[in-house]
Amino acid sequence: MRRFLSIAKGSHETVPNTAQQVGGDEPPPRFSVPCVASIRTALVRSTVPVGGGRSPLSFGNKTMKAYGPKLVAIIAAIFALALLGLTIVLQMELRASNILLSKSALLRPGMNLCTVTNQLGPVMYERTNADDVLNFGSVKDENFCRGKKLFWFYVSTPPCRVLEVYTDTNNIVVFVTWQGL
Repeated sequence: MRRFLSIAKGSHETVPNTAQQVGGDEPPPRFSVPCVASIRTALVRSTVPVGGGRSPLSFGNKTMKAYGPKLVAIIAAIFALALLGLTIVLQMELRASNILLSKSALLRPGMNLCTVTNQLGPVMYERTNADDVLNFGSVKDENFCRGKKLFWFYVSTPPCRVLEVYTDTNNIVVFVTWQGL
């Protein structure tokens, strides 16, 4: 580093071109500035174990690469089974709804129930008491249930669906609905 001679501190005299380099073998200033050593950075692992000391799963490590194809196959199989199950349930619902609609289309208010009983399927319940009609049926109006009969006809299972037919005492159809059990 260059060092220059300067005038003593109390002196106001200026000396032109009196500065001299001390130590002649010193390199020029641009080369003599001490270099800032480059700071090396390194990734530091946390001292707190993640996941209770177990390594977290990652898809990049070697152990996951070995299980990757098997894991994908298992997930794909589970997804396919779930999709198949959903398809089966929806098909059964559709089938039950179609049977229910076709059987309820046979019944019209004012017709005699005996004419279509053999087309509706087996009778599950026949209730003639007003309290039983009120308790078992989906209609909860006491005035409506008085003097009525309730018939449950089995329609489909699974899902279990019954056709509720309300008739008067002469088996003339008054009201038709369905119920899922």
